[in-house]
Amino acid sequence: MRYDNSCKFRLYPTKEQKVLIGKTFGCCRFLYNWALAMKKKEYEDNKVSLSCFDLNKKLTELKKEEQYYWLKEVDAKALIYTIANMDTAYKNFFKLHRGYPKFKSKYDNNKSYQTYQSTIRVNYKTSKILLPKLGWVKCVFSKKVLGAIKTCTISCNPSGEYYVSMIVESKSDYPTLKEIRKENALGIDMGIKNLAILSDGTKYDSCAFLRKSQSKLARLQRSLSRKKKGSSNYEKQRIKVAKCHQKISNKRNNFINNIVADITSKGYDTICIEDLNIKGMTKNHRLAKSINDASMGSFNVKLTSKCQSKGINIVKIDRYAPSSKKCHSCGYIYKELKLSQRSWTCPICGETHDRDINAAINIKEIGVSSLPKCTRNVKSVECRKQEHKNAKCSDVSDTKKQEKERELSSQIPNIQDIIQNEIYIHAE
Repeated sequence: MRYDNSCKFRLYPTKEQKVLIGKTFGCCRFLYNWALAMKKKEYEDNKVSLSCFDLNKKLTELKKEEQYYWLKEVDAKALIYTIANMDTAYKNFFKLHRGYPKFKSKYDNNKSYQTYQSTIRVNYKTSKILLPKLGWVKCVFSKKVLGAIKTCTISCNPSGEYYVSMIVESKSDYPTLKEIRKENALGIDMGIKNLAILSDGTKYDSCAFLRKSQSKLARLQRSLSRKKKGSSNYEKQRIKVAKCHQKISNKRNNFINNIVADITSKGYDTICIEDLNIKGMTKNHRLAKSINDASMGSFNVKLTSKCQSKGINIVKIDRYAPSSKKCHSCGYIYKELKLSQRSWTCPICGETHDRDINAAINIKEIGVSSLPKCTRNVKSVECRKQEHKNAKCSDVSDTKKQEKERELSSQIPNIQDIIQNEIYIHAE
């Protein structure tokens, strides 16, 4: 089975390449807004939804007009991907009930565009990558790209740093998953003070890098507030603030990567975690900053990805399972337990529990007892296309099944009446 991996590298483009990248950002933003406006207008006027194919045909006609000649200067595949991304966002609004796609702003500091060409190549000796229209761009590779490059995303963050993200399709198989056994399983409970608490008693402190840099950020942002918007001094100070945020993010990512690497190197075959509702947890404004600073969602994503690459079973238990209030020795549920209590004594067996370690042990026992199957979240492009086709076929088959069930349901009362009449005749 082939599956997709992603890798991200820092780019150092020249001045001419930066200008061309900026033009591509602008063209993609314009085309996204143009396609969304066309789709919206057509649906309001004629109740017809334009397909991605229709928009691409209109794009070809748009390029021929003199006032839009600048669309030919940038990568053509980037424009096609922009329309495809807008179409996907529009469909997700109806199918997955996500937010309605918004028009892109010129003043958004997070800019990116996606492209693919068969000409994309990597040269490790000169430390350069060949990108469409840009040519050879200086790039710092932290590892080798193993597999076929499917797509490339060129991005620029608010601090002015350029990156390239690649989705690489590998032909290697996943490591075989071992049998889920209680003896070789690990439970992980997450918190604010301690990011991860393991069932074997190990605790990893939370990073809290944002809390540590609050005074520096406040000083930089006060200086930014005194600058006039649009001036060169304002732009210089904005970059300083963005670099401070970027440094905090880099520290946090490195900290979480080290914890994940340490956990997965312990030799456990199964790791059980909670399916936390991070969005709901951040509604508590007293804890929202600490929860975001701990980055529990990022920890879950990185741990799941690492387990999949190493062949470790990853099990997510129900978020409403009583992990903290349940005694792992006798099974008693202590309903009076408060959030401020970090340890408690079981009134039945008399054992004293550390709240977090007890929760981690219960998470392990619940995960092992349910014996779920480990699912793959990372799939190849072909697999996702095939699943999409199967989903369409299943929708058609489900409608046919429902029609047959309705016909049968209309016949069931008649059959029951016949059976009751025959029983009545035999009884007589």
